[in-house]
Amino acid sequence: MQQEAPAGPSSDRTAVPSAGYYIKEILPDLRGGTKRIFSRDNAPLVLIGMGLTGLAFTVDHRVQEYFLEKEPMVHPAYIGDQVGKGYFPIGVGMALLGAGELLDDKKMADTGVITLEALFVNVIATEGLKFATNRKRPNGADRMSFPSGHVSGMASMSASVSEMYDWDLKIAVPLYMVTVFVGASRIQSNEHHLSDVIAGITLGTLVGSSFAKFQKEKDHQKGGATNISILPVLDGSSKGIVFNRKF
Repeated sequence: MQQEAPAGPSSDRTAVPSAGYYIKEILPDLRGGTKRIFSRDNAPLVLIGMGLTGLAFTVDHRVQEYFLEKEPMVHPAYIGDQVGKGYFPIGVGMALLGAGELLDDKKMADTGVITLEALFVNVIATEGLKFATNRKRPNGADRMSFPSGHVSGMASMSASVSEMYDWDLKIAVPLYMVTVFVGASRIQSNEHHLSDVIAGITLGTLVGSSFAKFQKEKDHQKGGATNISILPVLDGSSKGIVFNRKF
């Protein structure tokens, strides 16, 4: 007599977990996602980001002068400033989680959760760097310029969603276009240098993609055991066992 195991997050990768399951997994996910940030496969992103940030330092003043003199984004800058506030990326994460639960779409729900978790860690990392670098803003308001928090938050959200959907260009390109728009708005508002913006994109992408990779790896590990079946075969004179694994 065969007895099927009850369906649940640990036995069915397509079942949408309950809110209670996600709450229970918050601390393990935060630990795992944060640890994933320091994986060796993130080294190319870090090196490229650091290199571009260093180059941006050499042209910060000229870029700032261009924006202040030509004012290419003087009218839309306010929109970019508002979009880059934490409410927007947090709202995206919550919307994905809610839509995933309603539509019974586990991937969408997972994306919402890891987006929110990545944003939380990204805020801590961004604020830590701001205090550590103590860089003055272009407008002289304070010494919290590097990196841009608006941009790092947007990049974290963009990277987590893009990575979960395997960097589908129809998803990643629009998200990063909005991120760049926010960055340009912050330069136009005289709140940040170009190097602050590039550092924000690098940091946010690093955090967001790392949390998404951790989630995908966790799903893969959980799915590995449940995709294996062993069945006895009794066919007349032949007897045996069939080992079946789904990839």
